[in-house]
Amino acid sequence: MELPKIYKNSSEEVKSIIINLGSSVYSHILNEMNEEEILMKYKIVNNNDIKEFYNKQIEEKNNEKIEIINTYNKKIHELDDTYTLRIQKETERINNDNQNLRDQINQFQNNMHEKEKNLYKVFEKQYEEKMEQLRMIHSLQIEKKDEKIHGMENEMEIHNTKVEPLLHKITEKKDFANTTEQGDYGEKFIDELVGPGLPFDSDAYIDDTHKVSGSGDRILRFKNGFVLMIEVKNEKTIDKGDREQFQEHSRKDFQEKKCDCSLFLSLRQQKIPRIAKTFRPEYDKDDSRMVYYGLDDELTLIEKKHRILACIEELYDKFKRNNDLINENIPQKNAMICNQHLEMLNNQKNDYEALIKEGDRNIQTYRKKLLEINKKINLCVKEHGDYLDIKLIDEKTYKKDLIDRIKQWKEGKNIILKNTFRQKIADEMNLSELDKTMLKKIKLNDIN
Repeated sequence: MELPKIYKNSSEEVKSIIINLGSSVYSHILNEMNEEEILMKYKIVNNNDIKEFYNKQIEEKNNEKIEIINTYNKKIHELDDTYTLRIQKETERINNDNQNLRDQINQFQNNMHEKEKNLYKVFEKQYEEKMEQLRMIHSLQIEKKDEKIHGMENEMEIHNTKVEPLLHKITEKKDFANTTEQGDYGEKFIDELVGPGLPFDSDAYIDDTHKVSGSGDRILRFKNGFVLMIEVKNEKTIDKGDREQFQEHSRKDFQEKKCDCSLFLSLRQQKIPRIAKTFRPEYDKDDSRMVYYGLDDELTLIEKKHRILACIEELYDKFKRNNDLINENIPQKNAMICNQHLEMLNNQKNDYEALIKEGDRNIQTYRKKLLEINKKINLCVKEHGDYLDIKLIDEKTYKKDLIDRIKQWKEGKNIILKNTFRQKIADEMNLSELDKTMLKKIKLNDIN
């Protein structure tokens, strides 16, 4: 067999490449054919024959590929038709199910409407029956109510003929020709309020002092010896000058021993300069004998009446408690000494707290001293709380001590406290008046 021209004209290195490449192709194409089959198939081979041979091979492969593609396309179309049909059937089934559900929902709604109508009829019947029962109960109680109403009418008649006309005059909103008329308008209220007799002291009477220079508007005297000076303000705005004038009048009356206590009574304004908003009587921080109390202008007449009477009664009761202490042979000097001692302890406490805040190197020593002082303060307040100056008592510390005492009492007697705990504690524990006042500021969660 003649060697190919390309092989003959090549260098030895290229010939070696041709041989290796041909051997590789030979091994790849003819690996499964024996020698006889190879000779029969490739006995006469030239480049054109090989090219034609491979073209045929390629054509056959292309034909096979086309046939395979057509086969797969046919299967794809068949599958597409099959799944399209399935989707149509499933869609029809779902539509049918949805229609059934809609029918069921409509039926359920119709049933619910019918039941609602029936329930409404039942409720309406029961409501009428209940109303009839209430009418019967009301008719059975009407005689007792008539008796109570008759009694209340008698009380209201007394109220309307004595107190109510006075309150209407004082609290009505009107314009005044001048400040004198406005002042007289408020002062007469005290005269007419006390005139018929106070609920807690029917013998109390008024001394008119508004024409006396340097004194308050009215002096109220009680049968137990208590004397209260009252300065009335019937103005919408209270200014600094009003407060300072009241303080000046109070000091003068105290010095001349005209009264035991003074009351700044504002009929139309609760806010007083440099004094807390007077939701209740507020005692002057420098002299607790001076008291401030103001009323909201929007309060009803009855509310104003009850609050003013309650304020005066609180001052009356406070004097009575102090007077009872004197009658029980408790020397006033002892109370003064106790107050001085408590004031000294409070000053020491403030000094040590200041040193602790500054981070002094002896901070542990100061904390021990502060602890000892607090114990002494608690003991002093516990034993003499009712007689001490209220300004000297640390409310937070006293409240904590009272809570601890209540917890100890509660646990010792295995008591469970509920919503009426304050009444139970007041009834069963030996509380001082200061304890009872502080008990009002304690919540059930504080002691449980």
